[in-house]
Amino acid sequence: MKKIYNSQATGLHLPPGYGPYRYEIKTINLKNIVDNLWGIGPTRITETPHYKYVMGDSGPLEEYFQSCKGHTWGRAGTAAENMTVKELISEFDVILQSEKDYLEPPYEKHYIIVGSNWHCIDGLRRACTLLGHGIEEAPVAWVY
Repeated sequence: MKKIYNSQATGLHLPPGYGPYRYEIKTINLKNIVDNLWGIGPTRITETPHYKYVMGDSGPLEEYFQSCKGHTWGRAGTAAENMTVKELISEFDVILQSEKDYLEPPYEKHYIIVGSNWHCIDGLRRACTLLGHGIEEAPVAWVY
């Protein structure tokens, strides 16, 4: 994901368990996003282990995912119960190495979702990937 597709789609894809939200599509500076990381708390996007991974430092993300196993992913009774950190990171690599653009069909409604307090609700990996490719501004679903 190295650029933004000029999507004219209306609507917002919500992952299972999310929303519904009142939102508007708004272009923001991705560097202002904050993510409430499990066990860490609110963290500016450029300080997240995810962004550090995009920039070439894999250690912090491996440690973070290991600390989250059984809590935010890999919970007993879920499809990811037996997933390893390496497998979880390889899912991130798919996004990083994708030739698809952000919002390119069939993902034209898969906006990064950001709360009015700048907290990332969904799409941290996509936001980090865009920033890592030098894209600082992108359309997001801004939730009220």
